[in-house]
Amino acid sequence: MSAVLGLAPGSIMRPMRLTDGIYKVDGMRVANVYLVVIEDGLLLVDSGMPGNAKRILAFTKNLGHQPRDLRFIVLTHCDIDHVGSVAKLKELTGAQVAIHELDAPVLSGDQKPQKGGLAMVVLYRLLWFRPVVPDLLLTDGDTIGGFHVMHAPGHTAGSLVLYRDDGVVFSGDALLSNKDGQVRPPDPRLRSIGLRRWHLPSGSRRCPPGCCSRATARRFTHNPGAL
Repeated sequence: MSAVLGLAPGSIMRPMRLTDGIYKVDGMRVANVYLVVIEDGLLLVDSGMPGNAKRILAFTKNLGHQPRDLRFIVLTHCDIDHVGSVAKLKELTGAQVAIHELDAPVLSGDQKPQKGGLAMVVLYRLLWFRPVVPDLLLTDGDTIGGFHVMHAPGHTAGSLVLYRDDGVVFSGDALLSNKDGQVRPPDPRLRSIGLRRWHLPSGSRRCPPGCCSRATARRFTHNPGAL
C-alpha cells in the first residue's frame, strides 16, 4: 500500500484515534491534520504543508478507506502549514474544498498572504504553494459534515472553529495548548467575537491544537479539558 503511493513500507504508524471516527494523521510536518468519518464518507480538517498529499491518502487507506471517499477538505484558516497540500488532495480525490469567505482570496491566489509581508510571499513561492479556488465559502453559523462553523477572526481574517453537537471541537490555531495539553487563552488578536462565542456545549472535547507534536497530542487526548 505505502509503496504504491510512493512511501517507504512501514512509514505509516498505527492510526492515532482521538475519539470515535476521528483520527490524527501521522507524520505531518508543523501543523496537524485530522480525518473524520462522516455519514457519507470522510472529512479532512486542514491539509498540512506542501508535499503531504500522498501520506494523507496512505493514512486514509490504512483505515480501510479509498481516496474517493473524501468528501470535504475543511481549512481552518489560510496559513501555508494548514493549506499547503490542498491542491494536490483535491486533484487526487475530487473532494470539495471549504474555507471561510474572508480567507478564500488568499487560497485562490487573488490576494497576498495576510501576515508576514514580502517574506511570506517568498516563502509561499519557495514551497511551491499551488492556489486553489474553493468550492464552498463558509460563514459563521454554517454547517458542514455535521460540524457547526464558528468564525474566530484574528489569527487570520477568516480563521474558524468547527464544533459538533457531541462536543468535539477543532479550533485550528484560534486556540492553542501547551506541552501538557492545557488550553492557553485565546489568541490576543481575536477580534469582535466576545467571550460568549467560546461558550461551546458543556463537556466539549477539543482535539489537539493546530500545531503540536504527536507526544503532545497523546497527552492532550487523555486530558482535553473543557473550553
